Amino acid sequence: MLRQPRLLVLDNPFVGLDVNGRAILHQILDKISTSGITLLLITTPDQLSPCITHVATLQKGVLGSAVPVHQYRAPEPENISLPITTALQAITGTPETDFTTAIKMEAVTIQYEGKYILNHIDWEVKRGERWSVSGPNGAGKSTLLSLITGDNPQAYANRIYLFDKLRGSGESIWDIKKKIGYVSPEMHLYFDYTATCFQAIASGLFDTIGLFRTLSEEQEELVNQWIKVMQLEAKAQHGLSRLSAGEQRLTLLARALIKTQHY
Repeated sequence: MLRQPRLLVLDNPFVGLDVNGRAILHQILDKISTSGITLLLITTPDQLSPCITHVATLQKGVLGSAVPVHQYRAPEPENISLPITTALQAITGTPETDFTTAIKMEAVTIQYEGKYILNHIDWEVKRGERWSVSGPNGAGKSTLLSLITGDNPQAYANRIYLFDKLRGSGESIWDIKKKIGYVSPEMHLYFDYTATCFQAIASGLFDTIGLFRTLSEEQEELVNQWIKVMQLEAKAQHGLSRLSAGEQRLTLLARALIKTQHY
């Protein structure tokens, strides 16, 4: 903006913003639009800013429509196709379970330079439960998850149980990670983009950023099954840098989910 551009291109600028953050960005875009700058906003139909005057849609590389915004009708969400559902059922059998409580935190407190990021958190997640942790940007969600994945050094100063075992009771960080599938915006940003789609998914079996060992036939077949689920067959041997942002996210999601047979 300091360069006073004639054209401002924003590629999915709402990703990662909470409700308040998105509202602020909408206001900023409205203000910018009155200054004469042309805006090109790449986003989803539910995040069209009020200042948008025309909408163009792309489908498999083809321009489907280009109409004034008052004529635009957002497409109905597609249902998951039967082949994907069938493939998932085939590769996500009954998980091995040797624990009762997946996560337990007792009075967990995290602070940096005297500022509390988490303050006296008591939380318990039982086996088989499904949780959503929500909150505004800066609320401490990422810090909370870093305690679970073993990436926060202050985890050892708190009472945190993972899979019924107290952190710091002799397990290594790899003992923790091998039971957890994980994907995040930070991983997406810093992942090795020289890896192929196949290699990236396979690396989830070993908790590495990249594939550094030979797969067994069983492991190779498992990777190919997840590639099929994500509909990435045509991109399996493409480097991540050649994939779209959405395809990269599907790849990293498959990398996390590939563990579901075991834990």
